[in-house]
Amino acid sequence: MSNHFHMICRRRDNDLNELLGRFKSFTSKKILSVIKGNLKESRKEWLLYLFSFFAIKNKQYSNYHLWNYTNHPTILINNSVINEKRNYIHQNPVRAGLTIDEHSYLYSSACVESPLKVLEIG
Repeated sequence: MSNHFHMICRRRDNDLNELLGRFKSFTSKKILSVIKGNLKESRKEWLLYLFSFFAIKNKQYSNYHLWNYTNHPTILINNSVINEKRNYIHQNPVRAGLTIDEHSYLYSSACVESPLKVLEIG
């Protein structure tokens, strides 16, 4: 999805809000590094402007703000809930009209050749 993503993750102490905070911090730094680097992207200046504009509204962020303030973590208490959420995630690009099949979406974990990988945070 171009404006959000879903992930299924686990933390032994179930503190998902702290985990998501670390994830947002880590990915924000990486994304900004790529954008500011030698990226051949026509929207580079526009993206940096937007991220700096949103940072002005909250003093917690010094120069740029990428992620939304809210999270919607769901504790996956059993296999039924895990399967329900996994199916929801896989159907998300289909519902959005980005693809006709969950396996055809480039970044879907439904496809075997998915470019997704495990991130070690913290």
